[in-house]
Parts: sequence; structure tokens; C-alpha cells
Amino acid sequence: MADLTAWKIRNEFDITELKRKLLEICHELQQKKSTIEILQKRLAAERTEKLNLQIDLDTAKTESKDNKFQIEATTNAFKLCEEKLKSSLATSIRDKLQMEATLKINDTLREQAGAMQAEITTLQNKVEDLERQLRLNMSSKDLSSAKQFKTHALLETLMTQIQSLEKDRQSSEKLTAFAIELGKRNKVLFEQSAVILKENEVQKDLLSKQVVALSSENDLLKEQVRLAQQSTPNTSEKSEDMMDIMKEWQNSVKEMKERAIEEAKETERLQSTLKNVVAEHFHLQNLESSDHKRIRELETILEEEKDQAKKPPSENIYQQTDKLEVVEIGCGSEAKPLHNNESQTDLLYHCTVEIQTDLDQGSINLPNYENKMVLSEYNPDSPPEKMVVSESGHSETDIDFYDMPTQKRM
Repeated sequence: MADLTAWKIRNEFDITELKRKLLEICHELQQKKSTIEILQKRLAAERTEKLNLQIDLDTAKTESKDNKFQIEATTNAFKLCEEKLKSSLATSIRDKLQMEATLKINDTLREQAGAMQAEITTLQNKVEDLERQLRLNMSSKDLSSAKQFKTHALLETLMTQIQSLEKDRQSSEKLTAFAIELGKRNKVLFEQSAVILKENEVQKDLLSKQVVALSSENDLLKEQVRLAQQSTPNTSEKSEDMMDIMKEWQNSVKEMKERAIEEAKETERLQSTLKNVVAEHFHLQNLESSDHKRIRELETILEEEKDQAKKPPSENIYQQTDKLEVVEIGCGSEAKPLHNNESQTDLLYHCTVEIQTDLDQGSINLPNYENKMVLSEYNPDSPPEKMVVSESGHSETDIDFYDMPTQKRM
């Protein structure tokens, strides 16, 4: 009986313990069920967030491709700008060589002006000899009042020629000084163009480095996106960081575009300035060719004066004819009589030289003869002090060649 009682007691104790364990197991199952529901809700939220992150990633990839195309277009623009700068540099070198040749020609013109002064002195001496011969011959009984009048007219013509040659010499000196000043302006402009070209090279190198830096930033952004896909926790913070990086990258690309536009504008302005320099040289060459033509004609006149001076006084002053013609030089090398007096057959060239300089209006009329023959004319579209440079998309700007500052860039 005792054993049976003990057995019953043990069974009751085991049943009680079993019930307690069953209750604990049920309570634990309820807690796990609640935990599972919470985890399911979190899983659904994380799936939704993962889908949103995937959408953002696809958008970022699309923007990255667009930015890549923009970088390629910008790189091509830089290459084109570099080619234009090289061609501009070659043009500037040619202009410099032409300017040096122009300076040499100006020196030659100055030497010729000195030679002309010597010829003028010789002609003055000849005129004095003619005056002495005239005074001796005036005592002759065969002279008539009409011949005396014609002789005085001849002397006045010769004196006018001397004064005209003197004016011509002065005008040649002024023209030479103007040509030298114009050469100096072109030289200063060439030096400033060289400085601008160097600055463009530096700016191009800087932009190239920025393109490389942006490419590395793009690679870093791709790596961060890949890491964001692999790691699920803290996705919101990483997404914000990624958006900040994308904004910074887009701002950098925008700044690079603005700098590229500014570089293109500077290049257009430089090319326009170089075209103006070429126009200046072209006008200067025309001026020099006209000056050479005028000097050749004056040399011809002086040679004829020498030939006439070598003749005996009886042949130069008094002839047995009744006609005196004073001929002037025409624009087409044609001679027209100015006076018809019955005394001589000599043809005296009247070299009344006039110079008209109008620097304020940008035009120079070189020495012309009495019939207004213009040997050379310098009339550019703009005055030499200021040339107009128009920029694409902007109003026209006056550039002062006397004081053109060096252009600075960021």
C-alpha cells in the first residue's frame, strides 16, 4: 500500500509538473507568435524600402549615363577649342613676321626721304644758278617784255616745286612715323594675344583635371551604390548620402559646362581680335605700296629735272618758239597743259604737293598733286585707336589698342 501511495503521489507530481511545462510552452508559443507577426511586418516594410531603393538606383544609373554623355561632349568641345587655339597661334606668328617686314620697309622709306631732302637741296642750288643766269640774260637787248614775264612765271613755278618737294618730304616723315606707331600697336596686341593663349592653355589643363576628378567621383558613386545594394541596414542614411553625392556631382558638371561656355566665348573674342590685327596689316601694306609708287614718281620727276638742268641755259630758258606749257602729273601718268604761252617747248613738271591728315576720322590722304591725284588712301572701317569686336550673343565692345588690359580668368 505504501508503494502504491508513493507511486500515486509521484504520478500526481509528474502530472502537475507536466501541466506547468505545458503552460510554459503555450505561453512561449504565444510570445513567439507575436514576435513572428512583428518580424513579418518588419520584413514587409524592408521589402517596400528595398523596392524604393531599387527604383532610386535605376534613376541614378540613368542620370549617370546622361552625365557620361555630357562629359564626352564637353571633352570633344575642349579638343575643338585646342585645335582653334593652335591655328590662332600660327596666324599670330605670321602676323609678327609681317610686322617685322613692315618695320624694315619703314626704315627704307625713311632713308629714301633723306635722299629726297638731298635732291631738294640740289634743286635749290640749280634754281639759284638759273636766277643768276636770268639776271645776266635780262641785260640782253633781245629780251622782250613778254619773255621777261614768262621767265618770272617759270621761276615762280620752280620755287613752287621746291616748296612742294619740301612738303612732300615732311608728309613722308609723318607717314613713316604713323606706320611705326601702328607697328608698335600691332606688336603690343600680338604680345597680349600670346598671353591670352597661354591663359587658355592653363585653363584647358585645369578643366581636363576637373574632368578626370569628376570621372573618379562617378566611379566612387557607383561603388557606394553597389555597397548600398549589398547591405540592408541603415539604408535610409546611405540613400541620403548617395543623393548628396549625386547633387554635388551634378553641381560640378554644371560648373564645368559654364566654364566651357566661357572658354568658347574667350576663344571667339581672341579670333576676332586677331582678324582685326590682320586687317590693320593689310591696310598698312596698301599704304606702303602706295608710298612706293609715289616715291617712284617723284624720282622720275627729279631725274627729268636733272636732265633739264644739264642743258645749257640758252636751251632751258630761252627757245625760239612761242609756246610754254607747264604740265602736271596725272593719275594715269597723263600730262595736261596748264598754261599756253608762246615762248618755250620745255615741259616742266609742277609738283605742288599737298598732305591732308585726318587721324580723328581714321583716314589719311597721302601727298597728292595739283590735279588732286591721290596716290594712297588709308580709310579702314574703324579708327586705328579703336577697333570694334563683336561677341556672339553680346553687344559690340570697343577695344582700345593703346591700353588693352590682359584678360584674367577664374
